[in-house]
Amino acid sequence: MNTLSNVLKKSGHDIYENILEIVVVSLLTSIPILPCLFMFLPVGMLYLLLVAMPCFMGAYYAMNIKLNRKPFKYTTVFKGIKKFYLKGLLYGLILGINIFIVSSSWWYYLKIKTVGSFTIAMFQTYFFIMVILSQLYTIPILMTEGIKLSVAMKTSIRLFLDNPIYTVGTFIQILAILILLILTVVSLPLLYFGVLSVLLINIYKNVLSKYKEAEEM
Repeated sequence: MNTLSNVLKKSGHDIYENILEIVVVSLLTSIPILPCLFMFLPVGMLYLLLVAMPCFMGAYYAMNIKLNRKPFKYTTVFKGIKKFYLKGLLYGLILGINIFIVSSSWWYYLKIKTVGSFTIAMFQTYFFIMVILSQLYTIPILMTEGIKLSVAMKTSIRLFLDNPIYTVGTFIQILAILILLILTVVSLPLLYFGVLSVLLINIYKNVLSKYKEAEEM
């Protein structure tokens, strides 16, 4: 199993080699999400839940085919969205519920500002971070193994518990990339889904190599 820095170097090389595909795939999967910016907040959030995760799955599906050097077409994005829409929708709803709980906890604290409400908000934030970390491998597992969402989520939890430092490092890198692209504004829809897909593909392959090496010994 390679170190995280080596995986990042490989991902950077893959991004450089496939920058055109990353830009087009990111655009194709970002454009359907953009209308949420012009909707009233409750409607926009609901729309985001309906389209965001399935669109990202479409981007991952397309980039996975490209990196594995299989016949690639940009229409593969829409094939991926169609194929994984229901699973993506359900997974997005699960994450959306957790985000809503954390947001509500902090809103409640800011409204009444008591020690109890602060404690609840901090606990919910910690729980949310643990959920995100434990589910970091769910999409790669789901889309490469062809299993049920519940099984993929359980497998992701096991991988996180077995590789906690590696997973935390990966999460920090994903956050850093997101922040950098947000600061440039235009780069977010142009690059994020494609770049994140490449990173997750390589991160997951690297984790799997650990267990393949163990089996060969």
